[in-house]
Amino acid sequence: MATQVIMPKLGLTMTQGKVVKWLVPEGAEVVKGQPVVEITTEKIANVVEAPASGILRKILVAEGVTVPVLAPLAVVAAPGEAIDEFVAEILAKASQAAKAVTSVSAAAALSAPTPGPAPAVVPASGAGPGAVKVSPVAARLAEEAGIDLAEIAGSGPGGRILREDVEKAIAARTTAGAEGAEAALEAAGPAPGGTAAPFGDRVKASPAARRLAKEKGIDLSTVHGTGPDGRILTADVERAAAARPGGRVTARPTTAAAGAPGESGPVGEVRLIISRRMMESLHGTAQSTITRTINAVELVKLREALQARMEREHGLKLTHTDLVIRAVALALREHPEMNVSFDGENITRHQEINVGVAVDLGAGGLIVPVVHGAERLGLAEIAARVRALTEKARQGKLTTDDVAGGTFTVTNMGMLGVDAFTPILNPPESAILGVGRIADRPVVTGGQVVPGREMVLSLTHDHRIIDGAPAARFLATVTRYLEEPYSLLGLGGT
Repeated sequence: MATQVIMPKLGLTMTQGKVVKWLVPEGAEVVKGQPVVEITTEKIANVVEAPASGILRKILVAEGVTVPVLAPLAVVAAPGEAIDEFVAEILAKASQAAKAVTSVSAAAALSAPTPGPAPAVVPASGAGPGAVKVSPVAARLAEEAGIDLAEIAGSGPGGRILREDVEKAIAARTTAGAEGAEAALEAAGPAPGGTAAPFGDRVKASPAARRLAKEKGIDLSTVHGTGPDGRILTADVERAAAARPGGRVTARPTTAAAGAPGESGPVGEVRLIISRRMMESLHGTAQSTITRTINAVELVKLREALQARMEREHGLKLTHTDLVIRAVALALREHPEMNVSFDGENITRHQEINVGVAVDLGAGGLIVPVVHGAERLGLAEIAARVRALTEKARQGKLTTDDVAGGTFTVTNMGMLGVDAFTPILNPPESAILGVGRIADRPVVTGGQVVPGREMVLSLTHDHRIIDGAPAARFLATVTRYLEEPYSLLGLGGT
């Protein structure tokens, strides 16, 4: 029986995803659970598995196209099974979903009352953690449309969110939903039975085809559409361009590929996200880094003493990163002024301590899954969660919930032989701790030079909201826990 591959909803905050690469060609045999397509969201890269065994009969969404969650991506069916009606039905449902998003958003915008001459503001101070500046009209409109105010950049005085800002967010969501559903229809090609075009009675063309026509100077009224009900697709526009004197169809890249030395080409989707976030971090914050060298002799002894027990009782390998995460969680509990986020106007003081841990994916880039509620976890629980998150990250199975909600990040480059480095903030967090290698060094104790083991900690903090003195006090507390590591034991087991 035919079944559809869909864009998954990988967590509560995911609304759309992008098809990066089909791992299986159309017409190939697949087995249930086999990865068939690579996708990305704003936070993570992941793979979607075949929901059943059979043949990947129809790919509905092309590489490079972004669609809403739960949109159909492909159809898996038995060899020779008729799928035309099934394809038409699921594409019609995708189209109706896009129309529903448009209708709800438009109704919310029309029902919003006209703003008064001097709208009140929810103040940044005295309104509790996470408060934002927003006019009452904008707040009501956002609530009716289901828009998260935390995701909107205010254009009013002091960053206040105005009605116009919310309306832009509604329009952006509407466009994403409509274009995503229509992109799926376009990628599917002509539909059986002549499914009606759902986007108005003007010249029927997909948004992508309209953009391409504008770029190439093509009059859409002169183009013959081959899509459902005569809708114009990008392929139709390209053919029209090629038919002009001197015209030529040019292939547009859909996936990134590593070129040979001396060649240039697009970078991968994950690398683009990392690049954008790093630049936003450096340009949008006032980053300052302080360092401290700690005595790691007792830390090494504790890990070695606990390792056999950890493997015997929990089947886990305890790492120095696990110990650092535990120390950071306890230190943040003592220094809540470090467990904050800042958007330039408002401070969010987090009650829960969620420690992100940077995971190197090699050529796949870097990702930061989050150990939620780290202050409530013992060493065994932290080690188990870090191991599970790392494995999911390397298998491309993280959900958006796995990487959301971090309040502080730990990044350890010690295993790569790095002594010290300057970590870059992971916005909207206000601090990140870099961990260097544990190195054998001579140290002076009681006037004598003796063998020692040292490790360098590098703390980067946002100086807009965290001054050097509180950052130094926090780092001193982390140092105390790591130099007296038996204080890390207890709470939730080992």
